[in-house]
Amino acid sequence: MNTSRTVEQAHQELKNACLAFIRGRPWDSVTCHAVILNKMARISIYLVHQNQIERKRLAWTGASTAPEDAVLFLRDDLLNSTGERMWGLTFTLYPDGNFNIEFDCKQPKGHEAALTQADALSVEERLPHAWDRMAAALSSHQSFEEQWLATAMGWLEKQTAKHRQQWGLGSETQWHLDMNEGRVRWSFADGRVMQAPAQVVGTYCPKERRFTWGWEHPSVPEALQRAALQVRALGFDRWVTRVVDCSHDEAWQFAAMAAQHDGAAGAYRGDSEGTWMYLSFDEPRAVTG
Repeated sequence: MNTSRTVEQAHQELKNACLAFIRGRPWDSVTCHAVILNKMARISIYLVHQNQIERKRLAWTGASTAPEDAVLFLRDDLLNSTGERMWGLTFTLYPDGNFNIEFDCKQPKGHEAALTQADALSVEERLPHAWDRMAAALSSHQSFEEQWLATAMGWLEKQTAKHRQQWGLGSETQWHLDMNEGRVRWSFADGRVMQAPAQVVGTYCPKERRFTWGWEHPSVPEALQRAALQVRALGFDRWVTRVVDCSHDEAWQFAAMAAQHDGAAGAYRGDSEGTWMYLSFDEPRAVTG
């Protein structure tokens, strides 16, 4: 049963959830994003500071706790007052106390089947697996996806410029990824060798213009799939589809998202016999001896 009795109270509950996530850290904005079923809401909270994103994802739950209760209350209030059904909500709070709230009233394709399946599941069944199973059907917030990608690319451009200046990224004569060790090495004309722990975000075929995510990739060991899985967990359509038709610029965006969300130091693209491999990497170190 919803405990929120007014729209203002629901807004305050969402604001409180955002403020609780900040915990005294510097921030430029905090966003509470929800995908909504009949009896459940999926909540994600994102703190943004200087183009860095920190994420907290909450499990599917029923209307019993804030902010899930607030989201479902606002869904019901909008339906009663306008006749429109809300499928998603984005609440963004700013340091001056102002906030912006957007409703998504476009029903995602395939949502009816997902609703029937999800609402029939028990709590024990749905919490661990519902998001991976239904994310492709539930995700339709393209503008939110584009905002994330733009933020990630801005972050990657700064990181790449830093690595270029500090140790010469981009001027290497050779690169090599050791799949067993999970390390990428760069060799330079002056004899230097740099290396870093790495993850495989995915591979791109320029001829077919297709990107294959690193998760469940037949050539990528499970230990090197973590960064790609970070993006898959966010749930947008192209991020839960293993093979995606896209441009090389979009493939770079995927790599930037994976690197940033996995806490990496940067991303790299290397040519592997005509196939481009996109990696995320930690802080590189010089190889000595």
